[in-house]
Amino acid sequence: MFRARCAPLILADFGAEVIKVEPGESLPHGRYGLFARRQGQGAGGRVLALNRNKKCIGLNLRSDEGRRIFHRMVKEADVVIEGYRPGVVERLGVDYKTVSSINPRIVYCSLSGYGQDGPYRLFSGHDINYISLAGVLGLIGPKEGPPSIPLNIIADFAGVSLYGAVGILLALMARGKSDKGQYIDHTYMEGAIHLITWFTHRFFMDGTVMKRGESWAMGTYPHYGVYRTKDGKYLSIGCLEPHFWDNLCKAIGKEEFMPAKWTMDMTFQAPDEKLTQSGPAWSRSS
Repeated sequence: MFRARCAPLILADFGAEVIKVEPGESLPHGRYGLFARRQGQGAGGRVLALNRNKKCIGLNLRSDEGRRIFHRMVKEADVVIEGYRPGVVERLGVDYKTVSSINPRIVYCSLSGYGQDGPYRLFSGHDINYISLAGVLGLIGPKEGPPSIPLNIIADFAGVSLYGAVGILLALMARGKSDKGQYIDHTYMEGAIHLITWFTHRFFMDGTVMKRGESWAMGTYPHYGVYRTKDGKYLSIGCLEPHFWDNLCKAIGKEEFMPAKWTMDMTFQAPDEKLTQSGPAWSRSS
C-alpha cells in the first residue's frame, strides 16, 4: 500500500505534478480512496498524509474506457509508478511494454516486495516480513529476548519508496541524454538489504556476522545509547569522536573514563570484561 503512495509523495513534495490513479469505487479495505472521500469517509490525516500535493482521478482500468483515458494520460507523462503484484499491470493493459509503445520516453517504475521474477515474486508481505528476510530485524533490539519491531519506515518508506524515487530521478537524467525512457524494477527486499550495507561488509570480507546487542550501534557501549534520567524521561548520547567523549566525561565529572574511547572494533564485538565490570558507570538508569 505504501510503496505506490510514498514514492510519488516524495516527488510531489519536491514540486512534481503527480496524478494518482485509483479505483472509482471503494476498495475492499475501503476507507482510503477517491470513493471513500466522496462518501465523507476517511478524509482525515491517514488519507491526506500520503496523498498531499497530489491530484487524483478515479479510473476503472478493467474497462476499455478506463484504459483509453489512462493511455491518453501517459502520452504526456514523464513517469508511471505502479505497486501491483507482478502480472497485474499486464492483465490490465497498462504495463511497461504497452505504455512505452505509446510514449517511448516514459520512465516506468514497478515497486514490489521481491521483484518481477524469481521464486518469491508472487509472495505478499509487509515491512516486518521484508526486513526479516533482509536480515535487518534480527539486528534490532537487546541481546536477550526477541528482536524489537521498528516503525514500518525501513522497507516501506526508505527501502522501496525513497530508493524508488532516486531510481526515477536517475532514469530521468539518463533520458536527458538518450531521449529514451526505461523500466525500473525495484523491491522492498533490495532496499532493506542496501540500507544495512555498512553493517554486513565484514561478512563478505572474513565471514564476521554482526550479532544483535553486540555493537556500539545498538547501544551496547556507553558512547552511543539511551539513558533514563531522574525525572523518568530519557536522554540520548552520541559521543563517538574522541573530543566529544572527553567533553562529556568532563561535563559529568567522570574524567577517569576518558581513556575508554570509542574504536571501530566496537562495531562487531561486545564489550570486553573490563568495560562490563565498570558496572554503574555505564548504567542506563543513572
